[in-house]
Order: sequence, then C-alpha cells, then structure tokens
Amino acid sequence: MNCSKLPGQHQWNSGAGDQIPFDDILDDILDHTSEGGKVYIGSDSQLSGNGCTFVTAICLHGGNKKTSRYYFKKEARFKYDRKNLRQRINDEVSNALNVFLYLNEKIPEIDVEIHIDIGKTDRSRTRGFVDTVTGWVRGVGATCKIKPEAWASASVADRHTK
Repeated sequence: MNCSKLPGQHQWNSGAGDQIPFDDILDDILDHTSEGGKVYIGSDSQLSGNGCTFVTAICLHGGNKKTSRYYFKKEARFKYDRKNLRQRINDEVSNALNVFLYLNEKIPEIDVEIHIDIGKTDRSRTRGFVDTVTGWVRGVGATCKIKPEAWASASVADRHTK
C-alpha cells in the first residue's frame, strides 16, 4: 500500500469544494456513526496526457438524521503508465484502504464499506481483477462492493476526477 502520506496530510474538501481540515472530518464521522450512519469510501482515477488524477471520497449516508454528505481528496500523478490498468486499479484500492486503515486506527469500532470501481460484466476490462481485489479489501477487515453497487467510487469520486 502507498503509505507515503496519511489521509490527514492531504488537502481534503467538502462536497462543495471547500477546504476542510481532516480532524473536522473525523469529528463529523464520529457524530455521524454515533447516530447510526454508515461510512463509505471510494476511489477513482482518470488518465490525462501522461498523468493520472486520483480522487478518494469519504461518504456519510443514513443514520437517525437521514443526511448525506461527502469529502474528497484529489491527487495528480505525473508520468503515469497509462497502459497498466492493473496498477491503476491497485492504486485506487490502495488509496481507499489507506483511508480505511487510518479511520479504523482512530475509530476502532467504525463500520466502513469500501467501493471499488471494477465490475464482473463481460464488457468490463477489470473483470479479471475482481477476486484479487475483493479478497484484498476483505483481508484487511472491510466490507467491499463493486459495480453496480460501488457508488462511492463510480459516482462520487468519479465526479471529481475530471
């Protein structure tokens, strides 16, 4: 896993794009989960020129207040190997798992669902990665969803990759 930067060392934004300290996100997650809300983490990427933009989203949904909101971090990597789809998917999963492991350390009882932007359909170029990637995520103790149920990656994170 890419542990070069902990989630709190990145610039995070609210869904509206406002910068927000990661400690404020942690406080919000604690409040949200104490009211029965769930946490979803998804990561997606977009190739551009010789580089790649990665976005990881933390989504809060449900609970007693029935509210939803999300936070995201965006990271551009230059000189990225565009031909290596497996590496790109591994980087997406690694980004999501780094956030999960950090949250799990800070809030040990947290219930998180990781959303991975891969699918099983015959048309999906990522279908060969499903068993490996879902096993990896479950192996670190998180629940895992793939397309079409992976909305935190395929919709929320994807929206900010462009």
